Amino acid sequence: MSSNPVQIFWREPWNAQARRTLADALDPMGFCLGELASQRLDVGTGTVGGLPVPECVFWGPAGAGWCCLHLTQGWEHAGRLAEGLARVSGQPCLVMTDHDQEAWSLDLVQSGLPTRRFLSHDHLQPPVAPGEALGADTLGGLIGVPPERLAGYLTVQTLGNPNPEKVHPQDRFTLGEAWVRVDLLRAMGIAFAGPTESALGRFCRILPKSGETPEAPATQPRVQVQTTPRSPWRWN
Repeated sequence: MSSNPVQIFWREPWNAQARRTLADALDPMGFCLGELASQRLDVGTGTVGGLPVPECVFWGPAGAGWCCLHLTQGWEHAGRLAEGLARVSGQPCLVMTDHDQEAWSLDLVQSGLPTRRFLSHDHLQPPVAPGEALGADTLGGLIGVPPERLAGYLTVQTLGNPNPEKVHPQDRFTLGEAWVRVDLLRAMGIAFAGPTESALGRFCRILPKSGETPEAPATQPRVQVQTTPRSPWRWN
């Protein structure tokens, strides 16, 4: 099973309907969302609600009109789940994968269409059969962003020869840094907020249907962070 963190973004406001969309995408796969007894995140011990963070997922808003599911240790069924989310929501999904904090990949998943994929570094091998290349014209046209604003990010890099340039002056990261994907998402109008940065969102578990637990009361508090991690995403 992959241990690389994966984030799945789908185009839907974060609300009760978005939770149903996620649940409906998991259902035919034989899985469901299980709520935790507590949303207390202790970065020092790597636990949330007393459970190790790698056993949990985090989902919440990713800017206006987008939701995000963080799979902290990856998941072998992430691709199938993205396909299900695209089918149920009728909207495109984006799958962002961190490759050992050295590189990243971005998959565009649309219901009934071949996956389009961008691999940030030339040493990366597609995890499955190669999909169609994902370019700025396709990505920008789909989300309503001028392609020229995104094109610089979709430039293949070489490991060991980091590019010191930034795509835009206001970016936080250079093209040679794997974290430049944060700047790409922001250029697309999508927030790259982890559970320690997001004002909203919840930790849950993905469980076999037999392990389903009742949905937590609406009054249950959001994530409570015990300490502040150094990284904006790799907090596990």
